[in-house]
Formats: sequence, structure tokens, C-alpha cells
Amino acid sequence: MLNRLRKTRALVLCVGAAVLVTASPALAHPVPAVTWGACSQLPAELECAKLDVPLDYRAPASGSLTIDVSRLKATGGKGRELLLLNPGGPGGEGIGLPMAFKDNAIAAKFEVVGFNPRGTGSSLLDCGTGPEPGLPVTRPTEEQIRQYTLDARRRERACQQAGGAVRRHINTPNAARDMDVIRAALGGKKINYLGFSYGTYLGAVYGSLFPHRMNRSVFDSSMNPDWLYYEQAKQQAVSARQNFRTWSAWAAEHDAQYGFGATATAVQSTMDNLGQRLARKPLVVQGAPHPIDRNALDIVLGSQTPNRAAWDVFAATIKKVRDAAASGTLDLDTAKAIGLMLDDLRIGLGLLHSGAFATVTCEADWSRDTRLYADQMRHFAAIYPYGRGAHAAAASECAFRSFTPPEPMVNLRRAGYPTGLVVQGDHDPVTGYAGGPVMASRMGYRLVSVVDSGVHGHYARNDCVTKVIDAYLVDGVLPANGTACAAAPRPVPAASSSGSLEDRIRDVLATSRAR
Repeated sequence: MLNRLRKTRALVLCVGAAVLVTASPALAHPVPAVTWGACSQLPAELECAKLDVPLDYRAPASGSLTIDVSRLKATGGKGRELLLLNPGGPGGEGIGLPMAFKDNAIAAKFEVVGFNPRGTGSSLLDCGTGPEPGLPVTRPTEEQIRQYTLDARRRERACQQAGGAVRRHINTPNAARDMDVIRAALGGKKINYLGFSYGTYLGAVYGSLFPHRMNRSVFDSSMNPDWLYYEQAKQQAVSARQNFRTWSAWAAEHDAQYGFGATATAVQSTMDNLGQRLARKPLVVQGAPHPIDRNALDIVLGSQTPNRAAWDVFAATIKKVRDAAASGTLDLDTAKAIGLMLDDLRIGLGLLHSGAFATVTCEADWSRDTRLYADQMRHFAAIYPYGRGAHAAAASECAFRSFTPPEPMVNLRRAGYPTGLVVQGDHDPVTGYAGGPVMASRMGYRLVSVVDSGVHGHYARNDCVTKVIDAYLVDGVLPANGTACAAAPRPVPAASSSGSLEDRIRDVLATSRAR
């Protein structure tokens, strides 16, 4: 739900005109014409177009939104099948996403199509809620808990003032209906689909509403359809603690290198003691972007330990912080490396304050009892303080939702279209592993597990996963039930390393973001 992050059921068909709209929006209003042209600030290989879609599919004449669409220029001639992509979010813009896969087998087989879902791009819902958010508070005080709730109420008021009557129509079912308009406008009888993160839920909704229009589909790093959306947010902090504890066991195996302790429990105790010391006396380095206090340590211990390939670089950085906490002096290079890690999470969390995210996630009902959120934040501060920590359990705008969704959530099911794939890493930091089996069971899909993986989004990043997905999407070959792929091996710490920590962490973060 974050970055890649960087990051949703039960529509029982309504009577009357709604049945027509749900079954076939192309029959309810004219199919828009497509005029392809160059894409602004995107590579020349892409073509872009704008499509007008109904704001309200139940009343198509009441207004429209403009959806941005892109495609890789066709190299296989007319008649190639369509493959629609979605990067996640809600609120992730997708028109640039086809370029990430221009050298993959899918680009030779399909006309690869990206789009900006309603509420983004040309249909941007800008709530005007102020500057980019700061760092999350992992262990908030009572006053900070109260302030989080007040901020959520303020953001909802701002979004409602900005979005007005439009917001109730920015939701997952309508985004799926927009996808079907894209299909019709591009002349496709059916679509194939590859979605990541929230894009997995969007794909499941499309297949449930338009089973006769869905062909092959892949859900990479699936959301849990039983966790929409508050529980999904909280589970990110649960995953952060899981990854921190897994890293602790690895660090214990290399105690001679780092000196954190010879058991996972000892490493965790060392980190807790370090956090308490930083709470008493933060490390402040002139020229560094952030002071290094307990909150900063909590964030990086949760947000950086999923990346197994960089465990050695991370451990070396934390070792320097621990040594500095004892001496009282930290070098600027290490302080800047920590600053990069903190900004990596902060920037990713910026999506949570987009108008699309703050609207689509409100399609589900949230408790309006603010005491529940306060209690959950206290619990998470004590038990799951890593990564987002208690921030993951805070109230969002949806606790104060000022509009009524026009329809219930969609009842997810697969009726008549081909069996698809769900790919899930067992330490996914954004959409935890449990979501994969649940989504696969709900939709009758095959599950592909990635073992010892803290990666969110595996296609084109894991060779085994990429081969499995290509074999399915391109050739229609389903993997066996229970297929597992190995993640990248855990690192073996080197006796010495070259280059500054800042540069090494910058490289690590750039690699982890690359799709």
C-alpha cells in the first residue's frame, strides 16, 4: 500500500441501470476515441492519450473525468493482446510503468498499457493539506496521539472542501470500470493484467465485475482482502517487527563482525539499550538532515531490515551509531546515511496524504470511535514500535468520512475466466505474506511463494518469479500448486569495504526502489 509504495468488496449487483453499467460500461455510454501522441517527460518509446470516462457510471451524462493512458509502441503489429498494469497505491500513477518492462518478454507478446487511475494525473484530487509529512512518531505521547487524531479530522475536512461531490465516485469499482473503458477504447476483446500491491485488489475487483473481459492475470505482492484498509496499515508495523527480529538472528550469527550479541534476543536487547540511550541523548551532527534519536532508530530498524541483500551495509551503519552513542561523537558520513534511510520512508509515506489515497481507502467503513485508534496506538507503541510503529495504527481521514460511498464493497470471486497467479514474499514489508494465501484462495488462483524475501514487488526483480510469470502470461503455462522461488541469498559480511556509507546506502535504496 506504500511505495512500491512509492504503496480494495462486496458489490452485489444493483437493479435497473446499475446492472447495465456494472456488466458493460461500454454499452452505457459512447466509447471514447483514442488519439495517441508523445508523453510529456516520458521516453519516446511510449505513446500517451487522454480518455474521458463518466464521473458516475450510474448517471453517465452527469459529468466526466479525464484518465491518462500510455502504451508501449506496438512492435508486433495490430491485434496484439492488451496487458494492463497498475503499480499500487491507492493513488499510484501508472503511465510510466510500461517502460519498466520494455525489455521483458511481456513487451514482445502484449501491447503493454499503463494508466493513471481516477484521482491522479489529469483527474488529480488535490486536497491541499499542506507540505509533505514529516517522520512518523513510533512511540507517541498522549498529546501526540491526540494530535494525530486532530490532524486526520483536519485532512478530511480539507479533502471534502477540495473534492466535494467528486470524492464519492473515486473508488476501486469505478477505477475497474475505467479499465474496461480503456479496453474498449483500445479495441481489446479482453485484457490481461499485472498488478502490484493495491493493484492486486483492483485486478480482483475488475475480474469480479467483468469476468467475461478478463483473460490472464497476475497479482504480485497481494493485499489481503480481509484487511481493507485499517488492518492492512497496522500489519505493516507487525511486518516491521518480524523483519527486525529476522535480521537480529542474522546479526547474531555474525557477532564477531558487529558485536551486537550472540543470539537474536541479545541483539534485540542491544538495540533496545541503544534506543534508550538515544532517547536520553540524541546524536546531533552539523550538516546532517536529521538528529538520530530513538524514533529514528525505530524507523530504520523496521524499514531497512526487510532488504536482506543489504543487511551487511545496514549492520555496519548501526554499529557506527552504537559506537557513537557511547563516545558522543558521530561522523557526518554515517549521519547522512541514516538521513537517507529516514527520508526513504518519509517520502514513501507521502502517498498516504494524497487525495486519491485519502478517498479510495474510505470506500471501506472505518470505526468512528476515536478511542479505538488511541488504544491501538498505545498498543503498537509498546509491541510494534519499528518502521511506522504506532503511526500505522493511527486514525486516517476515513474515521471522519464526510461522504457516503455510492455502493458496497465488491464481493471478490472468479467466475469463468482463467486461473491466475498470486506472488507473495514471506517477509513482505508492505502487504504481509498472509494476504497472498487469502487472495489466492478467494479467487481460486495459484500461489507462488518467495522464500526469505523482504521484497515488495517481485516481477523483473527475481529471476525465478519472472520466469514463472512470463511462462504464464506469454505461454499460458500455470506453475504447480505450492511453487516456491528463492530470494536473493543473505550477505556474508566482508572484512572491509570501500566507499562511504552514505554512497553505499544511496546505492542500496536506489536498487530497492528500481522495478
